[in-house]
Amino acid sequence: MAKEKLGGLTGSERVKATGKKKRGRPRKSETPDKSALENLQQATKAVTDTVGAVADGVQTVTNAGKQVRRAFKGGSELVTGDSLEATKQAQDLASSYGLKIDNLAETIGGSNFEIDESIPEMDAKEANRLNLIIERQNNSLDVANNRIKQKRKQVRNH
Repeated sequence: MAKEKLGGLTGSERVKATGKKKRGRPRKSETPDKSALENLQQATKAVTDTVGAVADGVQTVTNAGKQVRRAFKGGSELVTGDSLEATKQAQDLASSYGLKIDNLAETIGGSNFEIDESIPEMDAKEANRLNLIIERQNNSLDVANNRIKQKRKQVRNH
């Protein structure tokens, strides 16, 4: 193989390439058939559309089943019944858990723009300080709860 000096700006010696010249793009015989690619894309899109349609159909059937069950059950008395009776039931329920609400109907039905004198006032600095204390206490409770869960897992795994 004889070297042929090609020169250049820097005076470097380059060797002229021999043999077949490599092309940047594949020859026509090497390129995939475009119609096959298009068919594959169309088939993929059809499958995707079919799966989406089936999922939509299942959701529709599920929703219809829920509506039928609700219709036969008649709904909760607290929702479908008289609002004053529902309020009385809620007040009875709250009192059974030790909560005292003087007049629930008035509390709920009162004006949203009037000041409620039964709620104490607090400045923002004091509120933030108390909220921070509560958050720290919650952190402590969370750690204790996680430790209990961990101990239960230990017992189950041994």
